[in-house]
Amino acid sequence: MTHARVEQAIKRVYAVLDIGVHIADPSHPLGAEARRRLPEITALSREGVEYALTRVLETSAAAHDVETFVHRAGQASRCHVILSANVCTAPLRAIAFAAATAPHVFVKPSRRDPVIAELIVSALHENESFLNADGVLEIVPAISPSAGDEVHVYASNETIDKVATSLPDGVTFRAHGNGIGIAWIPRGSADDDAATHLAADVAAFDQQGCLSPRIAFFEGDFDAAVTFARKLANALECVHKAIPLGHLSAEAQSEVARYAAIAASLGEIFQFTGGAVGVDGAPIRMVVPPPHRIVHVVPVTAQSVGGLLRSFANVVTTVGVSQAAWIESTVEHFAAALGLDPMRTQQIRWAQLGSMQTPPFDGPVDLRVLKR
Repeated sequence: MTHARVEQAIKRVYAVLDIGVHIADPSHPLGAEARRRLPEITALSREGVEYALTRVLETSAAAHDVETFVHRAGQASRCHVILSANVCTAPLRAIAFAAATAPHVFVKPSRRDPVIAELIVSALHENESFLNADGVLEIVPAISPSAGDEVHVYASNETIDKVATSLPDGVTFRAHGNGIGIAWIPRGSADDDAATHLAADVAAFDQQGCLSPRIAFFEGDFDAAVTFARKLANALECVHKAIPLGHLSAEAQSEVARYAAIAASLGEIFQFTGGAVGVDGAPIRMVVPPPHRIVHVVPVTAQSVGGLLRSFANVVTTVGVSQAAWIESTVEHFAAALGLDPMRTQQIRWAQLGSMQTPPFDGPVDLRVLKR
């Protein structure tokens, strides 16, 4: 990409971030509309929507991160984006990444949650900085790429497969599919802060996002893991009072009940208003809990953790590490302890607990890019 094209791409990215500032502001018309529409569409509580818009939605970025963001983007004259509905704020980063890739972007929002995408597209139609950087952004009911275009898909693995097989030759395809976050609590780092910070990561978006932690590997014995799980349950109960869990469908309630029965049979379960924490007494096969503010705590040893993680490592998008351990060690140390190879380590986002949902604005949140 030439220097001029890089500069134009950077301007378009900053223009998208500027719209994020307005959406995060409850006194701005864009922010007011987001708060009016999102609670009903997303099933998040009003407090959950407010938390997402003010604490997670991207509104600024360091210059060096934006440069990396643009470097990671592709290069095309047109980019087509298919969005999912799991995380209400996700369209901002996805649209910015598409705008870094191409000046002309077509956005197909999720039918279940088009709110943020619609607000961004509408606002950019009148944004001088975006227009002066040759930016063109359109909402479309379906994508129709041609050879030389690029397509970004944020969806389930099944949807990704369907889209991939429908594309004409000569189209660059990037996809981000099913993913989850995990927490890593190394020996001696399970303090009250670890539970509090992990609870905050779980609460965002009611655990629906690909960065949401659903499993906590705890280096220690079962009794110590139960003690940590009890602290986590208390922390999640406190979070629920400030940010209530949103509406659970009948299907979601059944998933919670099934998990509770499994966890009780395996070891220990702490259920409370707004979530549950289970502890696996004899982890042999991994249990991935449903995304309704539920965490499965797995006591491990240095010898057992790698084998357990390898069974589902391909879906891990991020690893949150307790802050006490983070201060003392490095990502490479944590990756080695978890049995991850260097290539896989680079495809995972690493964060201190409490900041898993707010990664640097240096690319897609999911670094596991599938190209075809």
